[in-house]
Amino acid sequence: MLRVFLNRLQGYSHSHTFSFIKHLTALQSMAAADQPHVEGEQGPAKRIKSESTATDTSPQAPTYLREIDAGITEFITPGWSGFDAIIKHRYSDFFVNEIDPQGNVVHLTSYTDAIDPEPPKTEAEIEIDALNVPADAQDAFNEAFVRLEPILGAEDTARIKQHLEITEEQTLEQRSLVLGRELDKDQRKGVYMVTNNFLPTQVTCETVDGQLRFIRRLAKDKAPSDKRGQRGKRWAHAGDYCHFVVQKENQDSMDILQQIARNLKCNARVFGMAGTKDKRGITVQRCSAFHIAHDRLIWASRKLRGGRLGNFSYGPNEIKLGDLGGNQFTIILRHVQGADASSLEPVLCGIRNTGFINYFGMQRFGTQSISSHTIGISVLKSDWRRVVDLILCPRVGERDDVAKARNVWSSTRDPKATLDLLPRRAALAEHSVLQHFVKSGSTNNCSAAFACVPRNLRLMYVHAYQSFIWNAAVSERIRVFGTKGAVPGDLVIVASDFSNNAHAKSKAPEDNEARVAPTLVTAENAGDYSIYDVVLPLPGWDVQYPEHQVKNVYEELMAKDGLSPTGLAKHSLKEYRLAGAYRHFIIKPRDFSYEWMRYNDDMVPLARSDSDAIEGKHDPESIDFGQHVALKLKFDLPSSAYATMLLRELMRQETASGFQTQLSNNTESKDTIQLNFVNKGSGRRDEPFYLQEMQNMCTVCGSTTNLTMHHIVPHHYRKYMNETIKSRSSHDLLPLCTSCHDKYERHAVLFKQHLSQCFSAPLDGLGWIERKDIGKGMRAASTLMSRSLEKIPKQRIDQLRAVVNEVVGQNVDLFTADSQALINKHRVGGFGVCAEHGVLEELMAMETRIRGPGFRTHGEIIVDVVAKHCTNSLMCDQCKEIAAAGVPALVTSWRRHFVEHADPAYLPSHWSIEYPCVQS
Repeated sequence: MLRVFLNRLQGYSHSHTFSFIKHLTALQSMAAADQPHVEGEQGPAKRIKSESTATDTSPQAPTYLREIDAGITEFITPGWSGFDAIIKHRYSDFFVNEIDPQGNVVHLTSYTDAIDPEPPKTEAEIEIDALNVPADAQDAFNEAFVRLEPILGAEDTARIKQHLEITEEQTLEQRSLVLGRELDKDQRKGVYMVTNNFLPTQVTCETVDGQLRFIRRLAKDKAPSDKRGQRGKRWAHAGDYCHFVVQKENQDSMDILQQIARNLKCNARVFGMAGTKDKRGITVQRCSAFHIAHDRLIWASRKLRGGRLGNFSYGPNEIKLGDLGGNQFTIILRHVQGADASSLEPVLCGIRNTGFINYFGMQRFGTQSISSHTIGISVLKSDWRRVVDLILCPRVGERDDVAKARNVWSSTRDPKATLDLLPRRAALAEHSVLQHFVKSGSTNNCSAAFACVPRNLRLMYVHAYQSFIWNAAVSERIRVFGTKGAVPGDLVIVASDFSNNAHAKSKAPEDNEARVAPTLVTAENAGDYSIYDVVLPLPGWDVQYPEHQVKNVYEELMAKDGLSPTGLAKHSLKEYRLAGAYRHFIIKPRDFSYEWMRYNDDMVPLARSDSDAIEGKHDPESIDFGQHVALKLKFDLPSSAYATMLLRELMRQETASGFQTQLSNNTESKDTIQLNFVNKGSGRRDEPFYLQEMQNMCTVCGSTTNLTMHHIVPHHYRKYMNETIKSRSSHDLLPLCTSCHDKYERHAVLFKQHLSQCFSAPLDGLGWIERKDIGKGMRAASTLMSRSLEKIPKQRIDQLRAVVNEVVGQNVDLFTADSQALINKHRVGGFGVCAEHGVLEELMAMETRIRGPGFRTHGEIIVDVVAKHCTNSLMCDQCKEIAAAGVPALVTSWRRHFVEHADPAYLPSHWSIEYPCVQS
């Protein structure tokens, strides 16, 4: 229906305008009946959703990973349509505090306090303390011979004392005194105890052929070192591990530990943590460090970017993955629309009492256009070349510097050139692979290159695939059997109290999920279990599967990827032989509470962090008659449960980070749709292609699942073509399954690179302007804002301030109105703007590269050259023919490329490479 509607619009003039803020709900419901959701050709392959709960925020299709791509489709709260709000509008809207195994919520309460008791003394230290060695050296010398006399006798003791009182320089032989008799073991031990503790600088005692030899030490000789200190300063704390609390803001957990390791010049492996936390948020968790004292950690914390350390203590055990009881969440939902306190009360109570589906959240699958579980499939199939290709290939929506590096790899496969462009603080897996290629001098051994990726990251890919299969199985279980209770064929593990939850207490190879043996539900015992006891297995070779039709989901989905549950035991590498685990699929939050708030400024925090509390800041309060409405939620969840899945149940809104980012960018828009057009003829009622019924099946292989819409002529070319050609673009819009889409896109990327070279049209466009002065000012501002400013010489600080003043003075128009007012204020009587932190922060956030007045994109350059029929000596024969023939030839070349490389077996009737681009 939607396709017919759009086809009719194409017959009208295109003087219409579109103003979108949110999704076109009505049009989507029309489209669900007979047309797949349209995805951008450069985005990831998206599965079709027949009854969408997630919606788009712009006329263009999303390029982010969506919930449906992760198997997340169902809800359990009946009769609720949800409401609109923004999750993580600011990273300070999302707080996570770890809960330790004893059930205590972890908080950062001090930056310097440390529980540092004296370590327990060894038996040898206790024995030494009992000697009561005098502090005065002469008294200790005299006391030594009092203690030696009972062991050696008066005569030998006097000889030794007389020998040690000689002060003149002598040879080693002259300085040596050997007793003329043998001593037993206890006597020798007693002598060593006295000489080592009372005479450490006067004599060295050793046994030669059973006899003691006393060597008088010279003044220049050093005292013998304590054997325990031969490898450095003796560890003098209770327990081998320093435990501490980390609060991080908008940083990865591993990045914080890597920063500490760099500051201390130690290996990051000495640090341990119970689990990784969300990057985009303010999170608090416990960590441990092996043989690193708290004073060194305090010093290192002063150099941390986005993190604070505190609450130091010492213990005998490392904090390992899974050593937690759960997490406490405080979440701010901003710009709430479509709900109020009265309408939302029943739903909030329902979630408190009924719970939500325990899906693996979108964080599990990554935020980029190539999902983690897609890479995991190739890992499990030992297709190492494809694994490396997926890790390094270009992706949509990445930072410009990362995208540039990926494009270099895609076009040259030069690891050194790619590595030089890749930012050091981004793309850990990519860095590891490329560094191996550079060191080995070859790109052939992809297996060894992938093995250089940190183990936890390698396992993340295969665990993401397990999570995808599990999510899909849960969706099928709910669709078929609902959520009223256990049914025959289910597997159950009796859910225990939150603090003793199996998710938190049991440790298994995959994500610390419960690995106790489940019970099979029968017709006789079904009434003994609730829905909260039902578990589903993460696929593996050592788990039991439900004995009803949900089992087929595991087998069918994995078979499509060339895998099987039993085959997971046969991987050539042991670490990828997945045993599996069990996970409850309905859970309830603990201590669930909420608060309505009103506010005016999106930049003002609506909750207080632990560091705010330390610094004496008060809890933000609601503003009476504030312009915007926010909902503040607070609740506890067991470990491995995702708070975003609770929010999904509450809001009925897509939780993918890409969708939330679009909402954040459009908070100032209005919910309006305006269509203005004038009738322009009868449309295409005489063209058979546009009147036929289209089938929702892959044009290449005929699959009816996991479909995406593919634009044969990429959007970044088509959007620069004239309206006559663009009005017929639906001819080149065909459904593909995700597998076929991925395979063809690799060929399409190569074709784009070829066009880029022939038409001198770089993939990132032409006309960038490098603002070197801004870069210089950013570096100076960063130094002036650092915590270690007091360590910088005053002369250097003055130089940095001069740089900032000069850059700001030359670029006043780039700042906000408030900052411009501050800058103009400081122009009078000197330029002290470098003291204004707001101005410095704006300067640090500026872009060092901008599009110049003559900037043109890759697609714009190519379409312009082709439209003007221009050729040059750099072009190959094919490109010369395209340029000479004009834009219709460019369209035809992409159609021919698709047919030759995708080999479609199910093209629609009347589709043709030579189909006219303009209406005759």
